[in-house]
Amino acid sequence: MTNNLFDSSQAGQIKLREISMFNWGSFAGLHTAHIDPNGTLITGDNGAGKSTLVDALMALLMPPRQANFNIAAAQNDKSDRTILSYMRGSYGQTHDGATTATKSKRNKKVITGLRALYHQGDNDDKKKDKNKGNDITLIGLFWADSNATSVSDVRRIYLVANHDVTLPDVLAEFNENYDRHFRSWLDSQNISHTQTFDAYQTLYQQVLCLGNKNAPALLSRALGLKKIDNLTDLIRTLVLEPSNLKDDAQGIVKEFDTLKKEHDILLDAREQAKKLEPLPNLAKKLEQLKSDIAQLETLGKAVPIYHAKHEQRQLEQDLAVLQSDYHTIKNNIDENQTQLQQMQESSQKYYTEYMNLGGNRIEELQKEIGYTQRELARISKNASAYQSLCEKLTIAKDLQQTIFEHHQQQAVNEQQNLENQLTEAQSDFGVVSGQFSLIQQEFTHIQAEVQEIKARPNSNIPLQLQQWRDTLCHDLNLSLDNTKFIGEMLDIKGDQTTWQGAIERALGGLRTTLLVDKAVYSSVTSYINSQRHTGLHLRVQVVDSDNRQSAEFLPNGFLRKLAWREHPYREWLKGFLKKHDLTCVESTQVLDNTPFSMTINGLIHKEKGRFEKKDISKIDDKRQWQLGFNNQVLLNSLLEQQADLRNQLLGQEKRLNQSRQTMENIRKLKENWQKIQDFTWREIDVPSWQQQLEQQQQQLAIIENAQGDIAKFKQLYQESKDSIVTLTQQSQTLNRQEGKIQEKLNYIETKISQNAHLANQAISEDTLAQLDKHSQNLADKFQLASTIQASLDSKTKRLSEETNTAGRIMAGFKANPKWQPISADWTDNEQGMADFIGYYDKLVKEGLGKLTEKFESRMNNNLTQSLVNFRTKMNTEKEQIKQGIEQVNQVLQKTEFRPNTFLRLKIKSENYAHVVDFNKQLTNLMGLMTTEEHEKRFKLLSDINVILDKASSGTTANNVESLRLLDPRYQMSFNAEEFKTDLDTGEEQVIDVLSSSSGKSGGEKESFAGIIVAASLAYVLTPTGGDKPIYSTVFLDEAFSNTQESVSRRVLNVFNKLNIHINLITPYKNLNLAREAANSLIICERNINEHESQMTEVTWEEYDQQKNQTNHLKNQLENMNIQIQSMTT
Repeated sequence: MTNNLFDSSQAGQIKLREISMFNWGSFAGLHTAHIDPNGTLITGDNGAGKSTLVDALMALLMPPRQANFNIAAAQNDKSDRTILSYMRGSYGQTHDGATTATKSKRNKKVITGLRALYHQGDNDDKKKDKNKGNDITLIGLFWADSNATSVSDVRRIYLVANHDVTLPDVLAEFNENYDRHFRSWLDSQNISHTQTFDAYQTLYQQVLCLGNKNAPALLSRALGLKKIDNLTDLIRTLVLEPSNLKDDAQGIVKEFDTLKKEHDILLDAREQAKKLEPLPNLAKKLEQLKSDIAQLETLGKAVPIYHAKHEQRQLEQDLAVLQSDYHTIKNNIDENQTQLQQMQESSQKYYTEYMNLGGNRIEELQKEIGYTQRELARISKNASAYQSLCEKLTIAKDLQQTIFEHHQQQAVNEQQNLENQLTEAQSDFGVVSGQFSLIQQEFTHIQAEVQEIKARPNSNIPLQLQQWRDTLCHDLNLSLDNTKFIGEMLDIKGDQTTWQGAIERALGGLRTTLLVDKAVYSSVTSYINSQRHTGLHLRVQVVDSDNRQSAEFLPNGFLRKLAWREHPYREWLKGFLKKHDLTCVESTQVLDNTPFSMTINGLIHKEKGRFEKKDISKIDDKRQWQLGFNNQVLLNSLLEQQADLRNQLLGQEKRLNQSRQTMENIRKLKENWQKIQDFTWREIDVPSWQQQLEQQQQQLAIIENAQGDIAKFKQLYQESKDSIVTLTQQSQTLNRQEGKIQEKLNYIETKISQNAHLANQAISEDTLAQLDKHSQNLADKFQLASTIQASLDSKTKRLSEETNTAGRIMAGFKANPKWQPISADWTDNEQGMADFIGYYDKLVKEGLGKLTEKFESRMNNNLTQSLVNFRTKMNTEKEQIKQGIEQVNQVLQKTEFRPNTFLRLKIKSENYAHVVDFNKQLTNLMGLMTTEEHEKRFKLLSDINVILDKASSGTTANNVESLRLLDPRYQMSFNAEEFKTDLDTGEEQVIDVLSSSSGKSGGEKESFAGIIVAASLAYVLTPTGGDKPIYSTVFLDEAFSNTQESVSRRVLNVFNKLNIHINLITPYKNLNLAREAANSLIICERNINEHESQMTEVTWEEYDQQKNQTNHLKNQLENMNIQIQSMTT
């Protein structure tokens, strides 16, 4: 579609000037309505064609399938008018008794033309200058064949021009084939044209400055300005522009599909590499094993010679070393004896001088100081332990004898008190522990019982009896359905449950009586008789269904309070139980005089004068009840009991832990006081020992300082003594070494002579080196032969194993269907291994790296960035919504809702769980963007992709969950606050919060709707940065029909203040207010016989003159006593 239209966004307001229709509804042929720039009123009787006129405009602005015609009349209901029905001129239906047909003016082939002429700039009709402003024409041509039945059968062309184009001119050139001649004519007239509404809508929104995509829908909604059913829906769908995040999501899904394909290829390549990874190493191992085996065989033969040579060489080396060592040690012995003799003489000389100068007292003091220091260290350690205990017991830790003795006495007292406390705590623990065990046992029992009951939900009969019945049926091949206990056949009616306990007692053992068919009872009795000690009270009743008794129950008997299971035995059972029926009475006075009766408390009057009451268990103990089609009542009772026991168990466990902790605390405290009592003052008296050490050290210092030479001779004497000890030890060591060396010399000389024959045989240097290597880590060199043989056996076995392993790897690779094209020509034996290894090397060196880089690059640079952009766009659109609502509020703040009150829109963010979870996943993904955890990111991307795929495509794309995820409008709800401002304080007071027109009077509904829609229109129609709408024409159809004139006038003033070009459609009855808001008047009239409408354009003066003439005629007729049936004024 060619677009040669100019930008009209800076050329003033755009207002509708004309609407033209050709074959549209009841308007046959061509009709044109002129719209005054200051407002036009369209009026007429109901059905005259008022809405038909404005629906023509909506057909030009709304998509065919979204156009909602006659919206004011339809309100919440869907209108039955369509483009096709308007083209046909449909006006009713006809019935022939079997089918219904629509009556239409134009049933044959039909063409319809619609035209809207807008003018931008000078909109004063009387002074209009063709050179000022700009005309804009929208035209829609629709045509259909006679067999067309739906809107999809209608063909269409849309035209847009920046000048006035008339319908007659276009229709004269029109060709339904949209041929080259017609297109050329359109191009020559500078008329843009298209057959698709989307392209047309984009163009007309541009030239009409309808930048907001919701503008046409909101203009349509304004037609039926009566009420707002849901403010949130209105703002979401008509005020705020839809998000195109779904397109972004679809793009992300497509990107992920590409990424997944690359990931699958990468995983397959990694799988191949992982499968083949062992082969190169295995190939090397196989070659090495073959070489090793050959070498080991050679070495095994040379071992005896090697041993002899090695031993001979070692013996010769050892002999040379020993001879040298023997000579050296003899010299050392002689030298040692000379040094020892000289040192003994010097030592005696130094000792004599030392003793002459007083050395004996110094030695005594040094011994005393050493002893004192050792004792002080021991006492200090004890004192530290004592003080640590004092801190734990929060008592004074000073090392003073009086404080210590006080603690000793306190320890005796505390020990006695704590012993008593411990006895009490142990007793309490025993009691609590016993209670816990009892509750635990009861809870376990109830828990098991609940599981058993859940497994058998259709019976209240005791479990052992049910199990016996099941075994009986299994052993005798009987039907469980035809082997019922009487209790399973009966239940209590819903309104008689208060009697259940008494009825249970009345039926007694009958409830557990097993019903068996007459045909099988003989085998049942034989089976029972053969059993030994079942531990059960077994009752069996034969059922003869062919011999039924009448079942007339007592008028107020308990049998009438029972529900009977649908079963073949049902009627027989009624006859069987009727003899057990008892009359239900309300008091013992009635009971006493009524044999075979019972009370609700279970007291039974049998034959006259005999009474019985079974009070073994409580009458309302549901665990004893055995009637019922299911055991839900019993199960509920047990579950309540189980829950109660669970709470008791938790509480008792807490008390048990507390009691155990109390006992442990007392025991620890008692142990600490006992440790205090075990200390003696002598063992911790640090101060005394410190004082003694200081005195001894002072005495030694005094003596040493007084005599200087004594220290010199003491040192010389001590050094000489140390030297004598060292020389003596050396002498002993040297003598021992001499003897050992002599023994070794004798042994080695003998051994060399014996080993000479074998050691002289030849062996290669390489073999010798290899044998040396094998011998290095052997503790016994003569294990070499067995070690080499063991290595030979091991390597031969490994060769076989590794060959098999390689074969399995290659066979497994070839067996994979995905990889058969790669390995089809390769063999899975040792000869074919080179093919597999060559492919693996190429895969590792080239393929994997490129695939990994490609995958990571796409994930890092494409998909992850797309998600970042997606999130940023979502946040941006949320901010734009807030800004848009704020702009609407700025309009609302200038407009009174009611006297002195105003409206403002409020936004509430909705935190839907699936949206919150999705955002968390996005956040987690963003947190991994800078990491190398690519697989973790891919998994997270995969999860996100599933969500986006479901939300953006397929049947789920437009459901509410998807919209909430991908359209920020649906993550918010909206309401309107009505508020007023205190003139004195300036404080705002919220009067009401409105989310719809619900609960309001008719006038209030229209007032609320009018102001909200007016403000919304002002926002939607005003371009960014503008101060008023450019496109400004709005039609209000049958608005203010239930509104006071003052309210209606205020709403109209709102539209005027907002520079909105208001045009009204209203019946004759609402003309007083309408004439204030409109400069011109169009009257629609319809010929009810021909079903055709006409328009008449009149001024208000002409309307008033015609009205006066009509009133004058009416008065004349009344004066002539002529009754007037009806007259429209």
